[in-house]
Formats: sequence, C-alpha cells, structure tokens
Amino acid sequence: MQRRLGAVGAVGHGLLFWSDAGHQHRTLGEIMRANLDGSDVRQVFQMAEPSGLAVDVKRQALYAVSQTKGAPLVWSSYDGNRRRHVSRELLYEPRGIAVDPTDGSVF
Repeated sequence: MQRRLGAVGAVGHGLLFWSDAGHQHRTLGEIMRANLDGSDVRQVFQMAEPSGLAVDVKRQALYAVSQTKGAPLVWSSYDGNRRRHVSRELLYEPRGIAVDPTDGSVF
C-alpha cells in the first residue's frame, strides 16, 4: 500500500506533484509528477518519507520536506534535474510547507 501524504498543483504549467511515502518497509519515498490529465507520470526524485510539498510557480521550483526528525528542506526544479538542501535547520517531523508567490519565502 502506498502512502500519499501531500499534493500540490502548478495549474498554469499543467502539472500535479505529490509525495508518496511508499510502503511501510521501504526506506525511500518519492516525489512524483504528472500532467493534470493524468498522463506522463514520472518520478521527480526520492527522499526519506516525503510529506509536505509546495510549488513556487513563478520560479518553477518545488519544495519538499520529509516527516523524519532532523530532515532538511529540499528545493528542486520541476523535472528534478537540479536539487539542493536549502535549509539545514533541524525540523521536527514537518508535515506541510507553503511558498509566498510574491517573494518566494517558504513557511
């Protein structure tokens, strides 16, 4: 059984992103994406127990957090080819994040 914990759309770009924490015995989950019509489903990247997602449509960026203790905030391009940790603060089991579309601030 898969555990989908977060979903967010980039409607202007015709995309839907979601986090799949995977099966209970699997160590890595996935950030997935598809076109809004359900076609072209693909993996963007893997991370431990992904939970919260946010999209910065203006900058075509995706942010993700893991529900593990001490997990970083991850930034990625829509296709996953560029990815980096943008915060090394110890987050305590975060569940959700949001992006201010005017200045790109992440909460």
